[in-house]
Amino acid sequence: MDTKDIFNYDDLLHRLLGDSELAATIIDGFLEEIPGHLAKLEAAVSGDNLDGAAKIAHYMKGEAGNIGAPALRQTAADMETALKSGNRALIAAALETVRNTVGELTDHLRSWKP
Repeated sequence: MDTKDIFNYDDLLHRLLGDSELAATIIDGFLEEIPGHLAKLEAAVSGDNLDGAAKIAHYMKGEAGNIGAPALRQTAADMETALKSGNRALIAAALETVRNTVGELTDHLRSWKP
């Protein structure tokens, strides 16, 4: 996977009108918040709260789009679709993909320098 599929700094910077300090603040905030969002998604799925989980997946999709993380945006969208379908096998597979994508993105962001 191309690193721009994981995180596209140029896209984020463009949306922020070139403000690299704000970009760094947003990245730091994302790294702080995403583990909690993933935990809430997992808890909602394991608690059979599919509507709540779909809302969390939708939020994560938007968050990923805002930060410039297309792979997470797509996997969160796939998760939202799976949750709306109610298909347990699709939900389990999508959740695993979201976990992996979040891990890959956070690893990338922690080691990334502009």
